[in-house]
Amino acid sequence: MKCWEYDKITVKMKILQFYFNPPSPLFQPLGWLKKTAFFEIFCYAPTDHAEEKFGHLFLLGEIKNPKRKDKKILSELAEIIKDEYYSSEEKKSAAEAFRNALDTANSWLQAHPVASDQAIISFSCLALLDDLSLIFSKIGDLKFFLWRENQMFNLGDNPSFNSSGERAFSTIMEGTLEEDDKILLLNKNLFDQFWEEKIFKEIKELKKTKEIKRFFKQKKETLKYFSGAFLVILTGKRKKEKKRVPGLKEIPSAFKILSPKNYFSKFSLPKISLKIKIFKPLKKISPRKVNPKIVFLPESPFLRQKIKRGLLFLGALSGLLLLGFLLFH
Repeated sequence: MKCWEYDKITVKMKILQFYFNPPSPLFQPLGWLKKTAFFEIFCYAPTDHAEEKFGHLFLLGEIKNPKRKDKKILSELAEIIKDEYYSSEEKKSAAEAFRNALDTANSWLQAHPVASDQAIISFSCLALLDDLSLIFSKIGDLKFFLWRENQMFNLGDNPSFNSSGERAFSTIMEGTLEEDDKILLLNKNLFDQFWEEKIFKEIKELKKTKEIKRFFKQKKETLKYFSGAFLVILTGKRKKEKKRVPGLKEIPSAFKILSPKNYFSKFSLPKISLKIKIFKPLKKISPRKVNPKIVFLPESPFLRQKIKRGLLFLGALSGLLLLGFLLFH
Protein backbone atom coordinates (compact mmCIF):
# COMPACT_ATOMS: atom_id res chain seq x y z
CA MET A 1 0.00 0.00 0.00
CA LYS A 2 1.24 3.49 -0.88
CA CYS A 3 -0.22 6.74 0.38
CA TRP A 4 0.31 10.35 -0.71
CA GLU A 5 -1.14 13.45 0.94
CA TYR A 6 -1.92 16.21 -1.53
CA ASP A 7 -0.85 19.50 0.07
CA LYS A 8 -1.58 22.14 -2.60
CA ILE A 9 -5.15 22.89 -1.56
CA THR A 10 -5.76 26.59 -0.80
CA VAL A 11 -8.93 26.07 1.22
CA LYS A 12 -9.18 23.93 4.32
CA MET A 13 -9.37 20.51 2.71
CA LYS A 14 -7.32 17.36 3.02
CA ILE A 15 -6.64 15.05 0.10
CA LEU A 16 -5.36 11.47 0.45
CA GLN A 17 -4.37 9.13 -2.38
CA PHE A 18 -4.06 5.41 -1.64
CA TYR A 19 -2.65 2.79 -3.99
CA PHE A 20 -3.19 -0.84 -3.03
CA ASN A 21 -0.79 -3.22 -4.79
CA PRO A 22 -0.29 -1.11 -7.92
CA PRO A 23 1.46 -2.89 -10.82
CA SER A 24 5.22 -2.53 -10.43
CA PRO A 25 6.86 -0.31 -13.11
CA LEU A 26 9.25 -3.21 -13.82
CA PHE A 27 6.36 -5.48 -14.77
CA GLN A 28 3.99 -2.97 -16.38
CA PRO A 29 5.31 -3.79 -19.90
CA LEU A 30 4.17 -7.38 -19.26
CA GLY A 31 0.86 -6.38 -17.69
CA TRP A 32 -1.17 -7.28 -20.78
CA LEU A 33 0.03 -10.92 -20.47
CA LYS A 34 -1.40 -11.16 -16.97
CA LYS A 35 -4.59 -9.32 -18.00
CA THR A 36 -4.16 -7.12 -14.96
CA ALA A 37 -5.48 -3.60 -14.51
CA PHE A 38 -3.65 -0.30 -14.61
CA PHE A 39 -4.95 2.50 -12.39
CA GLU A 40 -3.73 5.96 -11.51
CA ILE A 41 -4.80 9.15 -9.72
CA PHE A 42 -3.99 12.61 -11.08
CA CYS A 43 -4.23 15.83 -9.02
CA TYR A 44 -3.92 19.29 -10.54
CA ALA A 45 -3.90 22.75 -8.97
CA PRO A 46 -4.20 26.27 -10.41
CA THR A 47 -0.86 27.75 -11.44
CA ASP A 48 -1.82 31.43 -11.66
CA HIS A 49 -4.52 33.90 -10.65
CA ALA A 50 -6.57 33.37 -13.83
CA GLU A 51 -6.89 29.64 -13.08
CA GLU A 52 -7.94 30.02 -9.45
CA LYS A 53 -11.66 30.23 -10.24
CA PHE A 54 -11.46 26.75 -11.82
CA GLY A 55 -10.32 25.23 -8.53
CA HIS A 56 -8.61 21.86 -8.33
CA LEU A 57 -8.99 18.92 -10.68
CA PHE A 58 -8.86 15.28 -9.57
CA LEU A 59 -8.86 12.41 -12.06
CA LEU A 60 -8.92 8.67 -11.48
CA GLY A 61 -8.48 6.21 -14.33
CA GLU A 62 -8.40 2.45 -14.75
CA ILE A 63 -7.85 0.11 -17.70
CA LYS A 64 -8.80 -3.54 -17.33
CA ASN A 65 -7.30 -6.22 -19.59
CA PRO A 66 -4.93 -3.78 -21.31
CA LYS A 67 -2.41 -4.42 -24.03
CA ARG A 68 1.05 -2.91 -24.15
CA LYS A 69 -0.07 0.02 -26.32
CA ASP A 70 -2.82 0.92 -23.84
CA LYS A 71 -0.67 1.69 -20.81
CA LYS A 72 -0.19 5.41 -21.68
CA ILE A 73 -3.85 6.15 -22.36
CA LEU A 74 -4.63 7.20 -18.79
CA SER A 75 -1.82 9.75 -18.49
CA GLU A 76 -2.44 11.15 -21.99
CA LEU A 77 -6.18 11.50 -21.36
CA ALA A 78 -5.49 13.20 -18.02
CA GLU A 79 -3.15 15.73 -19.64
CA ILE A 80 -5.71 16.56 -22.34
CA ILE A 81 -8.50 17.16 -19.82
CA LYS A 82 -6.24 19.23 -17.58
CA ASP A 83 -4.87 21.40 -20.39
CA GLU A 84 -8.32 22.09 -21.85
CA TYR A 85 -9.90 22.78 -18.45
CA TYR A 86 -7.35 25.33 -17.28
CA SER A 87 -6.77 26.95 -20.68
CA SER A 88 -10.40 28.07 -21.01
CA GLU A 89 -11.13 31.75 -21.47
CA GLU A 90 -11.23 33.69 -18.24
CA LYS A 91 -14.83 34.79 -18.81
CA LYS A 92 -16.08 31.19 -18.89
CA SER A 93 -17.43 29.56 -15.76
CA ALA A 94 -15.92 26.41 -14.27
CA ALA A 95 -18.92 24.37 -15.48
CA GLU A 96 -18.42 25.58 -19.07
CA ALA A 97 -14.70 24.86 -18.90
CA PHE A 98 -15.45 21.39 -17.54
CA ARG A 99 -17.87 20.64 -20.38
CA ASN A 100 -15.36 21.86 -22.99
CA ALA A 101 -12.67 19.65 -21.45
CA LEU A 102 -14.92 16.58 -21.67
CA ASP A 103 -15.87 17.38 -25.27
CA THR A 104 -12.18 17.46 -26.15
CA ALA A 105 -11.62 14.21 -24.24
CA ASN A 106 -14.45 12.51 -26.15
CA SER A 107 -12.94 13.57 -29.48
CA TRP A 108 -9.55 12.25 -28.39
CA LEU A 109 -11.02 8.91 -27.26
CA GLN A 110 -12.69 8.42 -30.64
CA ALA A 111 -9.42 9.13 -32.44
CA HIS A 112 -7.35 6.94 -30.10
CA PRO A 113 -9.21 3.67 -29.53
CA VAL A 114 -7.73 1.07 -27.20
CA ALA A 115 -5.64 -1.68 -28.80
CA SER A 116 -7.82 -4.50 -27.46
CA ASP A 117 -11.59 -4.88 -27.71
CA GLN A 118 -11.50 -6.59 -24.32
CA ALA A 119 -9.92 -3.59 -22.64
CA ILE A 120 -12.30 -1.61 -20.46
CA ILE A 121 -11.62 2.04 -19.71
CA SER A 122 -13.00 3.67 -16.59
CA PHE A 123 -12.24 7.31 -15.99
CA SER A 124 -13.63 9.91 -13.61
CA CYS A 125 -13.22 13.70 -13.49
CA LEU A 126 -13.85 15.76 -10.37
CA ALA A 127 -13.47 19.55 -10.19
CA LEU A 128 -13.59 21.10 -6.73
CA LEU A 129 -13.81 24.88 -6.32
CA ASP A 130 -12.81 26.99 -3.33
CA ASP A 131 -16.46 27.58 -2.37
CA LEU A 132 -16.93 23.76 -2.18
CA SER A 133 -18.83 23.62 -5.47
CA LEU A 134 -18.36 20.24 -7.14
CA ILE A 135 -18.51 19.14 -10.79
CA PHE A 136 -18.23 15.45 -11.66
CA SER A 137 -18.40 13.08 -14.61
CA LYS A 138 -17.23 9.57 -15.37
CA ILE A 139 -16.93 6.70 -17.82
CA GLY A 140 -17.29 3.12 -16.66
CA ASP A 141 -17.92 1.58 -13.26
CA LEU A 142 -15.82 3.72 -10.93
CA LYS A 143 -17.44 4.42 -7.56
CA PHE A 144 -18.19 7.90 -6.26
CA PHE A 145 -19.60 8.46 -2.76
CA LEU A 146 -20.56 11.39 -0.56
CA TRP A 147 -20.32 10.79 3.17
CA ARG A 148 -22.31 13.27 5.25
CA GLU A 149 -23.08 12.93 8.96
CA ASN A 150 -22.39 9.17 9.00
CA GLN A 151 -24.63 8.58 5.96
CA MET A 152 -23.15 7.27 2.73
CA PHE A 153 -24.73 8.40 -0.57
CA ASN A 154 -23.90 6.56 -3.78
CA LEU A 155 -23.67 9.37 -6.34
CA GLY A 156 -21.72 7.49 -8.99
CA ASP A 157 -24.30 4.80 -9.76
CA ASN A 158 -26.98 7.19 -11.01
CA PRO A 159 -28.53 5.69 -14.19
CA SER A 160 -27.71 8.83 -16.17
CA PHE A 161 -24.02 7.97 -16.07
CA ASN A 162 -24.55 4.55 -17.63
CA SER A 163 -27.17 5.51 -20.23
CA SER A 164 -24.59 5.61 -23.02
CA GLY A 165 -22.78 2.44 -24.06
CA GLU A 166 -20.09 4.42 -25.86
CA ARG A 167 -16.68 5.12 -24.38
CA ALA A 168 -17.42 8.79 -23.89
CA PHE A 169 -18.43 11.25 -21.18
CA SER A 170 -22.16 11.88 -21.55
CA THR A 171 -23.36 13.24 -18.20
CA ILE A 172 -22.19 15.93 -15.79
CA MET A 173 -23.16 16.24 -12.13
CA GLU A 174 -23.03 19.50 -10.20
CA GLY A 175 -23.52 20.06 -6.49
CA THR A 176 -22.27 21.80 -3.38
CA LEU A 177 -20.46 20.18 -0.50
CA GLU A 178 -20.81 21.15 3.14
CA GLU A 179 -18.34 21.38 5.97
CA ASP A 180 -17.08 18.02 7.28
CA ASP A 181 -18.22 16.12 4.17
CA LYS A 182 -16.16 13.22 2.84
CA ILE A 183 -15.74 12.38 -0.84
CA LEU A 184 -14.64 8.84 -1.73
CA LEU A 185 -13.56 7.89 -5.25
CA LEU A 186 -12.30 4.39 -6.07
CA ASN A 187 -12.39 1.60 -8.63
CA LYS A 188 -15.08 -1.10 -8.43
CA ASN A 189 -12.77 -3.98 -7.59
CA LEU A 190 -11.41 -2.17 -4.54
CA PHE A 191 -14.93 -1.11 -3.53
CA ASP A 192 -16.11 -4.73 -3.56
CA GLN A 193 -13.18 -5.75 -1.37
CA PHE A 194 -13.78 -2.87 1.05
CA TRP A 195 -17.46 -3.74 1.26
CA GLU A 196 -16.80 -7.40 1.98
CA GLU A 197 -14.33 -6.56 4.75
CA LYS A 198 -16.61 -3.80 6.17
CA ILE A 199 -13.89 -1.19 5.73
CA PHE A 200 -16.37 1.64 5.16
CA LYS A 201 -18.10 0.91 8.45
CA GLU A 202 -14.81 1.25 10.29
CA ILE A 203 -13.61 4.48 8.68
CA LYS A 204 -16.89 6.40 8.87
CA GLU A 205 -15.95 7.98 12.22
CA LEU A 206 -12.46 9.02 11.09
CA LYS A 207 -12.23 12.75 10.37
CA LYS A 208 -8.48 13.40 10.26
CA THR A 209 -5.92 12.30 7.69
CA LYS A 210 -3.67 10.95 10.45
CA GLU A 211 -6.46 8.69 11.69
CA ILE A 212 -7.20 7.36 8.19
CA LYS A 213 -3.54 6.65 7.43
CA ARG A 214 -3.08 4.97 10.81
CA PHE A 215 -6.16 2.82 10.20
CA PHE A 216 -4.89 1.50 6.86
CA LYS A 217 -1.46 0.79 8.35
CA GLN A 218 -3.11 -1.28 11.06
CA LYS A 219 -5.07 -3.15 8.35
CA LYS A 220 -1.94 -3.93 6.36
CA GLU A 221 -2.35 -7.68 6.71
CA THR A 222 -5.98 -7.57 5.54
CA LEU A 223 -5.23 -5.25 2.62
CA LYS A 224 -2.22 -7.06 1.20
CA TYR A 225 -4.38 -8.84 -1.40
CA PHE A 226 -6.44 -5.77 -2.33
CA SER A 227 -5.80 -3.93 -5.57
CA GLY A 228 -6.95 -0.49 -6.63
CA ALA A 229 -6.77 3.28 -6.19
CA PHE A 230 -8.63 5.22 -3.52
CA LEU A 231 -9.03 9.03 -3.37
CA VAL A 232 -10.32 10.62 -0.14
CA ILE A 233 -11.30 14.30 0.16
CA LEU A 234 -12.08 15.76 3.58
CA THR A 235 -13.72 19.18 3.40
CA GLY A 236 -13.06 21.94 5.88
CA LYS A 237 -14.67 25.34 6.29
CA ARG A 238 -16.18 27.04 3.27
CA LYS A 239 -14.26 29.99 1.85
CA LYS A 240 -16.30 33.13 2.65
CA GLU A 241 -17.39 35.42 -0.15
CA LYS A 242 -16.68 39.11 0.38
CA LYS A 243 -20.09 40.33 -0.83
CA ARG A 244 -22.10 37.65 0.86
CA VAL A 245 -24.31 38.66 3.78
CA PRO A 246 -23.84 36.25 6.71
CA GLY A 247 -26.87 34.18 7.54
CA LEU A 248 -28.40 30.73 7.68
CA LYS A 249 -28.74 28.71 4.51
CA GLU A 250 -30.60 25.45 4.03
CA ILE A 251 -28.42 22.50 3.18
CA PRO A 252 -28.88 21.71 -0.53
CA SER A 253 -31.07 18.67 -1.01
CA ALA A 254 -30.08 17.81 -4.59
CA PHE A 255 -27.21 17.49 -7.00
CA LYS A 256 -27.96 18.55 -10.55
CA ILE A 257 -27.44 16.04 -13.33
CA LEU A 258 -26.60 17.68 -16.63
CA SER A 259 -26.85 15.52 -19.74
CA PRO A 260 -26.88 16.63 -23.40
CA LYS A 261 -30.69 16.43 -23.69
CA ASN A 262 -31.85 17.22 -20.17
CA TYR A 263 -29.64 19.67 -18.36
CA PHE A 264 -31.51 19.93 -15.07
CA SER A 265 -32.94 16.56 -14.10
CA LYS A 266 -32.35 15.95 -10.40
CA PHE A 267 -32.08 13.25 -7.82
CA SER A 268 -32.58 14.19 -4.19
CA LEU A 269 -30.56 13.66 -1.07
CA PRO A 270 -32.27 13.66 2.33
CA LYS A 271 -32.39 17.02 4.06
CA ILE A 272 -30.23 17.45 7.12
CA SER A 273 -31.47 19.58 9.98
CA LEU A 274 -29.23 22.39 11.14
CA LYS A 275 -28.26 22.60 14.76
CA ILE A 276 -28.28 26.24 15.84
CA LYS A 277 -26.51 27.12 19.04
CA ILE A 278 -28.05 30.19 20.69
CA PHE A 279 -25.80 32.07 23.05
CA LYS A 280 -27.39 33.42 26.26
CA PRO A 281 -26.92 37.14 26.99
CA LEU A 282 -24.21 37.97 29.45
CA LYS A 283 -25.30 38.45 33.08
CA LYS A 284 -25.28 42.01 34.41
CA ILE A 285 -22.36 42.58 36.73
CA SER A 286 -23.29 44.46 39.95
CA PRO A 287 -21.04 47.42 40.77
CA ARG A 288 -18.32 46.57 43.21
CA LYS A 289 -18.66 48.08 46.70
CA VAL A 290 -15.69 50.20 47.66
CA ASN A 291 -15.03 50.90 51.36
CA PRO A 292 -13.86 54.45 52.08
CA LYS A 293 -10.28 54.69 53.20
CA ILE A 294 -8.66 57.29 55.47
CA VAL A 295 -5.64 58.77 53.83
CA PHE A 296 -2.90 60.13 56.08
CA LEU A 297 -0.80 62.84 54.55
CA PRO A 298 2.89 62.86 55.39
CA GLU A 299 3.94 65.26 58.21
CA SER A 300 6.05 68.35 57.46
CA PRO A 301 8.39 70.30 59.88
CA PHE A 302 6.71 73.65 59.08
CA LEU A 303 3.29 72.29 60.03
CA ARG A 304 4.67 70.83 63.26
CA GLN A 305 6.06 74.22 64.42
CA LYS A 306 2.82 75.99 63.59
CA ILE A 307 0.84 73.53 65.71
CA LYS A 308 3.26 73.89 68.62
CA ARG A 309 2.91 77.70 68.61
CA GLY A 310 -0.85 77.45 68.58
CA LEU A 311 -0.83 75.13 71.57
CA LEU A 312 1.41 77.50 73.56
CA PHE A 313 -0.85 80.45 72.73
CA LEU A 314 -3.94 78.54 73.85
CA GLY A 315 -2.20 77.49 77.09
CA ALA A 316 -1.15 81.07 77.89
CA LEU A 317 -4.62 82.41 77.15
CA SER A 318 -6.20 79.77 79.38
CA GLY A 319 -3.78 80.67 82.21
CA LEU A 320 -4.59 84.39 82.00
CA LEU A 321 -8.31 83.72 82.05
CA LEU A 322 -7.93 81.46 85.10
CA LEU A 323 -5.78 84.07 86.93
CA GLY A 324 -8.29 86.85 86.23
CA PHE A 325 -11.12 84.67 87.47
CA LEU A 326 -9.32 83.99 90.80
CA LEU A 327 -8.37 87.65 91.38
CA PHE A 328 -11.85 88.86 90.62
CA HIS A 329 -13.31 86.55 93.26
